[in-house]
Amino acid sequence: PWWRPMERALRAELLPALLSLPVLPAKLGNAAAVVGAARLVLATPS
Repeated sequence: PWWRPMERALRAELLPALLSLPVLPAKLGNAAAVVGAARLVLATPS
């Protein structure tokens, strides 16, 4: 029930050129932030 209101609020703030982009739920769900952080750490040269 929260997706439509969230998408409307997001689109109200977008630049016109970005309005046609789809807004999709993350495939990784709640793990997306952790996976992204791990990928960044592994991609950063030591």
